[in-house]
Amino acid sequence: KKDVERLKGFLGYLPADRRYAFEFRHESWWDEDMFSVLRERDIAMCVSESADLKCPVVCTASWGYLRLHKLDYDQTAFEEWAKTVTAQPWSEAYVYFKHDEGEGSGPPAVEAFVAASGTSRSGR
Repeated sequence: KKDVERLKGFLGYLPADRRYAFEFRHESWWDEDMFSVLRERDIAMCVSESADLKCPVVCTASWGYLRLHKLDYDQTAFEEWAKTVTAQPWSEAYVYFKHDEGEGSGPPAVEAFVAASGTSRSGR
């Protein structure tokens, strides 16, 4: 559960010249207090989606980090996620899919997402 003071203390140990992304798997973390702590250091809140959890899309850094771990993404879902990602003010975004068999995950998911977003794998 959320402990902003502990998070601040931990961040004090991290070198400032690197990028960090944090994934919070409990809803208590998803509030403005925590978002502002991450924004102060340009730390990305990992946007994650799984079968049992979907966190909000909140921009806390100049770049984005997403973990999309469902196995059943279809074309509509890829298009929705592509719209969501490209609508953010991020300079770049790292989007990861669950690496499993099937059309909705792994390399096929990457190809479908790239096609839906209109970008290349490198974002250019």
